[in-house]
Amino acid sequence: MSDEKPKASGIQKVAEEAFTPAAKEFGQEIAPLGKATGALTNRVGQLLLMPFSGLVYGLEKSAEYIKRAVTERLKDVPQDKIVEPQARIAVPAMQALTYSVEEQHIREMFANLLAADMNADTKGDVHPAFVELIKEMTPIEAKVLLALKDGSQIEGSIRFGKPFEEFLNHSRTYTFRIEGIHPNAYPKSLDNLDRLGLIDFKDEYPSTFKEWEEKLKEYSKHLFEGELNPQCKALADRLPGSSGLVDFRGIYLTDLGKAFVNICMKGFK
Repeated sequence: MSDEKPKASGIQKVAEEAFTPAAKEFGQEIAPLGKATGALTNRVGQLLLMPFSGLVYGLEKSAEYIKRAVTERLKDVPQDKIVEPQARIAVPAMQALTYSVEEQHIREMFANLLAADMNADTKGDVHPAFVELIKEMTPIEAKVLLALKDGSQIEGSIRFGKPFEEFLNHSRTYTFRIEGIHPNAYPKSLDNLDRLGLIDFKDEYPSTFKEWEEKLKEYSKHLFEGELNPQCKALADRLPGSSGLVDFRGIYLTDLGKAFVNICMKGFK
């Protein structure tokens, strides 16, 4: 395999021409302070400019991806229905896509958003805030949100203590599972989705998981009985005479969450 560096593209050349002289001049200005300071400054300058190189590459790659992806989504839309996207949506979406084009769920949400904004029939359902919501979401959170797309779910908090009195938390479990994602990652993801206003936790919860509820209650009860593992024994020693409990709460999409899912997660499975 050749070690020869690929030639810079047009956009990369512009970036190099713009940044390299500035970096050199910056280093020269510091040079009188000493060789060590000058070398350090050049190093700092190089490190500071490295993200711009990635940005240039990301812009080229994301532009290539988004043209194909949006075209595919608009292929069945009549020509007279295809309209110019709002700058408030297209510009920040493309900027954000440059550093998330490698993340499948994130890039597909941006593609869905731009395609919806270029379709006269769906343009009115698009909100500029959707760009920021995608930007502040991780791929794991996108998958968690997708789990709520087809229906509300339940969070069960396993606790040790006495009802309506003191209790100690043990763990949390959910009525959904995401392949390849450990359940320990769910709480933080759900908290962020709640912060973004896409989901809501409520004391009332769906009545469609009765069997799951009963099994969890039974599990919680026996978890703190008999021969306890070290974690459970430590909890039991702190609250003598207590037992295992489960606190349930529902996880629901908000109106904003439903609108976001309908536009940005269209076609997701």
